[in-house]
Amino acid sequence: MKYLSLLLASLFSIIASAQTENSLLWEISKGNNSKKSYIYGTMHVNDKVSYHLSDDFFEALTGVEVVANESDPQTWTELYEMFYKNFSNDYQKLYAKFYLKPIAKTDLNDLFNTDNTYFNNMLSGNNSLNSDYQEDTVLDMFIFQVGKKLGKRIVGLEDVIDSYIPIFKINEEEAKPKEENKVILYKLLKNKSFNEALNDLYREKNIQLLDSIYKLTISEKAHDAIIVSRNKDMANSMDKVMKNKQTIFAAVGAAHLAGKDGMLEILKRKGYTVKPINTALTDKGKELKKSLENNFPKPTLKVSQTKDGIISFPVNEMSFEDRNIIVSPDFASGAALKINRKPIHNFLKKHNLFTEKTLDSLLFENIPGTTLKKELIEKDNYKLLSVSNITKTNNNQHYNFYITPLEVISISLVGPKNYVDLYENLFFNSIKLKELSTNWSSYAPSNGKFTVELPEYHVVHSNDDYRNVEIEAYDVSDKSYYFILENTESDVSYLEETNFELQQIQKEFLLQYNVTPNFIKNGVEVESQSTLENGNTIYLKTKVIGPKYYLLGCVNASTDKKERFFNSFLAQKFNYSEELRLYTNKDVNFSILIPFESNKALFYDLEKNEVDTKNIFTEKTKTYTFKSESGTDVHLGFFQYNKYEFRENIDSIRSNIRRYFLNSFNPIEELAENNYDYDYSLNSILGGLKSKKGFHPSKWYEELYNYKENKSLYYIIDENYKNDEQTKRTTLNFLVGRKNSDQAIKAKLLLKEDEYVMLTSLVDKSNPNSDQMVDEVFASIQLNAPQQFSIFSDKWNVFLEDANSESDTIRYSAMNSLRNLSIKEQYVTKVIKFLNDFEFKPSESSAQEQLLELLVSKNDVRIEKFLEDYYKRESSTNETKINILKSLATLKTKSSYEKILELMEFDLPISNNEYEITSLFYKFEQDVENSKVLLPKIFQFYSIPEYNEPILEFSAAVVDEYPKAAKKLKPFQKMIFTNAKLQYKRLKSWKEKQNAKEDDDEDDYDSYDYNDPSGEMIPYLTLLYNNSDQSKVSEFYGNLNKIDIPEINIELMRLESVNNKLSETDKAKYLANPKLAFLFMLLENKTFHKSNDEVAALALENFYEKKKNDSIVFLEKKVEEYNNKKAMYYFYKITEKEPKLYENYLISLAFVMNDDKLNINAFEYLGKESIKDDSKLQEIYERIINESLFEDRPRTNFRKTIENSGSEFLDTFSDY
Repeated sequence: MKYLSLLLASLFSIIASAQTENSLLWEISKGNNSKKSYIYGTMHVNDKVSYHLSDDFFEALTGVEVVANESDPQTWTELYEMFYKNFSNDYQKLYAKFYLKPIAKTDLNDLFNTDNTYFNNMLSGNNSLNSDYQEDTVLDMFIFQVGKKLGKRIVGLEDVIDSYIPIFKINEEEAKPKEENKVILYKLLKNKSFNEALNDLYREKNIQLLDSIYKLTISEKAHDAIIVSRNKDMANSMDKVMKNKQTIFAAVGAAHLAGKDGMLEILKRKGYTVKPINTALTDKGKELKKSLENNFPKPTLKVSQTKDGIISFPVNEMSFEDRNIIVSPDFASGAALKINRKPIHNFLKKHNLFTEKTLDSLLFENIPGTTLKKELIEKDNYKLLSVSNITKTNNNQHYNFYITPLEVISISLVGPKNYVDLYENLFFNSIKLKELSTNWSSYAPSNGKFTVELPEYHVVHSNDDYRNVEIEAYDVSDKSYYFILENTESDVSYLEETNFELQQIQKEFLLQYNVTPNFIKNGVEVESQSTLENGNTIYLKTKVIGPKYYLLGCVNASTDKKERFFNSFLAQKFNYSEELRLYTNKDVNFSILIPFESNKALFYDLEKNEVDTKNIFTEKTKTYTFKSESGTDVHLGFFQYNKYEFRENIDSIRSNIRRYFLNSFNPIEELAENNYDYDYSLNSILGGLKSKKGFHPSKWYEELYNYKENKSLYYIIDENYKNDEQTKRTTLNFLVGRKNSDQAIKAKLLLKEDEYVMLTSLVDKSNPNSDQMVDEVFASIQLNAPQQFSIFSDKWNVFLEDANSESDTIRYSAMNSLRNLSIKEQYVTKVIKFLNDFEFKPSESSAQEQLLELLVSKNDVRIEKFLEDYYKRESSTNETKINILKSLATLKTKSSYEKILELMEFDLPISNNEYEITSLFYKFEQDVENSKVLLPKIFQFYSIPEYNEPILEFSAAVVDEYPKAAKKLKPFQKMIFTNAKLQYKRLKSWKEKQNAKEDDDEDDYDSYDYNDPSGEMIPYLTLLYNNSDQSKVSEFYGNLNKIDIPEINIELMRLESVNNKLSETDKAKYLANPKLAFLFMLLENKTFHKSNDEVAALALENFYEKKKNDSIVFLEKKVEEYNNKKAMYYFYKITEKEPKLYENYLISLAFVMNDDKLNINAFEYLGKESIKDDSKLQEIYERIINESLFEDRPRTNFRKTIENSGSEFLDTFSDY
C-alpha cells in the first residue's frame, strides 16, 4: 500500500503541474517561420462530446495546405482485404454447396440494406436512433472530408498495415495491465465508468490525465504498440511535411498528445514550439461549420462495369467489390453508391414466383423514413422499380431495383442531407444493363480453368478472385436457362469414390425440389434428365477434375442446345498470375514459396504468441494451409521430434509414413471406435453397460458396412526416396489413391534428423503434376534451422546429462519427456545405477514411474532383484513403492504379481493421493488373467481405508471373469457379506427418500437424485454370487430386488445369465419386464420367439429413458437395402408431457436383419428430434434412413436446406 500511495502521489503531482497546458488544439511553429501547423486530439466517435470545437479549430483546418489523419481512410481497404476478404468460415458439406436457392425473404431484406461494410464509419448521413445526440460522422472523418472538399492534400501519418501489425501480434494475456495499476485506475476514475471518465476528461481537454489513464489500462508492451511507437511514426510524418515548407492540420486520437512519449513532446524534441489554443466557438465558427457540412462538391465520376458486363455504371475515384456487392464511396461528401446483386432462380419454382410486386410489398417496412416517389418502368431487358425517400434525419436516398430474367439488382445512393437530390441524375441516368440476346458465345474465366459455349446473356455471380465461379445464362428465344456451379475441395484427409460423388451432387440438388434424378449417362461424367414440380425439364451434368467439382444444368433447353452446352465444356490449364514469394516462418524456421496475395497476412508474422510450456524438449507441431487464386490449397504440417525420440533408421520412418497414409481417415472406423455416448445412463446398452461381461457393443457397423478393423481404403500409387548426404536432408514423395476415385493425395516429406515438414495437396490421379503452382510450392520447401539432435542416435547418455543439469528448466524437461525415451538392453546397469543414485523430487513421481516401466520392459534377470532392493530400501517413499508395484504390473506375468504381493506384505505403501492406489489396482484389473494370483491374500489389506474400495472392485473383476476364483475368498465371505448388508441399508434408505421425492414432485421432471449409491453395491453382488451359503445370499438378492433399482436388477440378471443359473421362471420374469427384456435377450443372444416389432419396442425401452407420464406411439417401420444387407428402421412418436410442455418427438432406431429376423446384436439408436408437422413425417423418415445408411460418406447431406432457409415465405404473396 505504501508503494501505491507513493505512486498515486507522484502521479497526481505530475498531472497538477501540467494542468495549464491542457488543450486539444495545438499550434506548431519553428523559428521565425510564419507558417503555422496544427495538431488536434480527437475521439473516434460521432457523439457530440467529441465536437466541442472552436473558431480557431475551423480557421486552422481551412487555412492549412495539408490535412492528415492517423492513416488515410482511402487506404483502409488494404487492411480489410488482407484479413477478411480471403477468409472463409464456410463449413457447408461439399455437395450442399451446389444447391441453387430460389430467392428468400432474407435475401430481399438485404437489397434494402445500405450499410457498406467498413465504410460505415467513413460516411455521413446519420440515421441512427441516437441521431439527436450525435453528429453526422466521427470527428476524424469530418476533418478528412473538409480536407477533401477544400481540395487539400490528404495524407496519412502512418501506414495502416504497418501500424496495426504490432497491435494484432499482442495476445489478450500480454495486453493485461499490472494488478497494482487496476487499483490506481479505480481511484482515478472516482467511481465513474471508464467511458464516462473519458468523456469528462475529453470535455475538460485534460490530455495529461487521459495519457495517464491509458497507461494504466493496458500493459507496457501494449501501450508501446498502440501509442508510443505510433507517436514516433506520426510525429516523423508531420515533421517531413513541415520540412517541405507545407502547413499541416493533423487529427490524431487525444491519447497520442500528452506524456513524455506523446507527440507534443516528440515535436518539441525536434525543435518545434507547441502552443495550446483554447478559444470559444462563436457564431462565426458555427456558420463556418455549417457551410462546410452543407458543401457537397460535384463528384468526379468514371464509367465502370461489372466483370460479366451486365451492368455499366458510374463510380467515384475508388470502388470496392466483395462478391456480389460493389460500393463506391464519395469520401469528400460522405456518400456512397452501392450495388447488390441477387440471383432469382424462378425457373426452379412452381408457385409464388418472384416479381416486381414481391419487392413492392416490402417497401413500406424496408425503405427508411418517408417515400417521396415510387415508379415502375418496363424495358425489354428488365423491369425497374425506382424509389426516392427521405429519412427522419432529413437525408435523401434513392433506390433502383432492376429485375432481369436472372437476377434482381439493387442500386442505392445514400448521403448526407440533400446530396442525393443534387447528384442522383448524375449517377442513375448513366446506368445501363446488358440487352437480352438470342446469340451464343464462348466463355472462359480470365484465368482459364475451362471453356464453354453458352448464351451471350449470362451473369457471373462470383468474382474470378474468389476461386469458385457461379455462372447463369438465359436464352430469350426459348426462355431456357443454363448454369455452371464450381466448387473446390481441399480436404486431403479423405478420398471419395468419384462416381458416387457425381451422382450424389445431382441427387442432393434435386432433393431440394422433391425430385429424384433419372440418370441417362453414368461414368467419368454423369448426366440426368428429370422433371421439376413446375413441369420444366432439367438436365444436369457433373464432372470432377482434380480438386475441382462442376455441376452444369439447363432448364427448358432443347436437346440440341443441351448437347451444345454440355459437350462444349472443356477443362483448361489454370493460368496462374499471382506472384509466388518466399515465406519464412520464424517460429519453426522453414521457408517456402507461396502465392503472396492469397496468403498476405502470413508475411506479417501475425501468429499470436503461444502459451509457453516449461518443457523445452517437447514435440512442436504446426499446421498451415496455403491458399491460391485457383482455389487449390497446399497443406503444410511441421513436426519437431522430442529430444529423446529414437528411430532405428530412415526406413522405419518411411514405414510409419506409409502406414499413416494407408490408414488415413476411414469414416466407419472412426464411428465404430467411438461408438460410445456418455450421455446415456449406465443402465443402457448405449452407455457403459456394453463393456460388461455378457454384453458387447452393437455390431451395426461390422454387419452393415462389412467393417473390419485396420482395413485400408487407400493404396500407394507411387513413392520415391532421395537422401542428400551433403545437406543431410531426406525427401520422401508419395502419391496416395483410393479405388474408384479419380483424385489422389500428393505428398512430400522433407526430413532432417530432428524434424520434418510434410506438404499435401489434392490432385488429379491421372495427371498429378498438372498444377504448376503446387509443383513450384512443393519444390521450394526448405528446413533452415541448424540440427539440434539426431533421432537416429541413442539418448540415454543425453537424458543422464539433462537429468543432472543445474538448470531447473532442463531437468524439468528431462523428467517430463521420459515417455519418449527408449533404452537398449546394454543400458540396464546404467538405469539401475541412476535409479539408485538419483534423488527424485516429490513432483517427479510420474517420471520415476515411467523410468521403472522402461526398465522392467527389458528381459534381464537383474531387474527383479533391483526392484526388490529398491522397494525395501529405507529411503524409498510411498510414491516410489507404488511406482515399483505399477512397473511390475506392466510385465503381466504371474510371477510379477507374486512379487507385488510379497512387496506389499513387506511394507504396504499408503498415499494421500487416492488416485495412486486406484490407478495401481486399475492396472491389476486390466490383466485379471495373471493378477488373479493376488487372491485371496490381497484381502489382508481390505480393512485399510485406502485399499478397501480398490480391493473390492479388483476382486469383483477377477471373480466376474473367473467365477471359480470366488472359492479363494471363502475365509473373507462373512466380512464381505456383513459389509454388503450395511451397504444394502444405505441403499434402501436412499431409495425410500427417492420414492418420497418422486411422489412429491408433481411434474416428475428431473427429480432423480444423481448421487445414486447403487454403484457401490455392484462389486458385492459379484463376490457373493458364488458364496457357499446360497440360502442367505438368495434371501439377500431377493431383498435387493424388492428395492427395484434398475442398475441392481440388471447386474443380478447379468450374473445369472453369464453363470448359466437361470431357471425358466427367471427367464419369464426378465422377459416380462420391459426395462430388462432387451438386455436379457442380448445376454442370452436370442429373441425367445418375440416378433420383430416386439423386439424393437423392448429395445426402445432401453435406448430411451422414459419418464412416467410420457406416451409412446408406434408410427411406421421400413426395410432398406444397403451393401447387399437389409436394415429395418422403426419410428415412434413420443409425447413428453413434463414439464407440462406436451412436446412431440420422433424417435428412430434400426436393426440389421438376418433373413427376415432382426439381428439383435446389430442395432443403431438414431436419437430423437422434434415433430413440427406430421404431414412431413414421410420425408423425415427418408432423410433419417439416408443419414444412417450413408454415415460412411461424410460429405453427404440429406436435409432440405432450401426449405429451411425461409424461401417458402413467398407463399404469403398469394395475390401475386
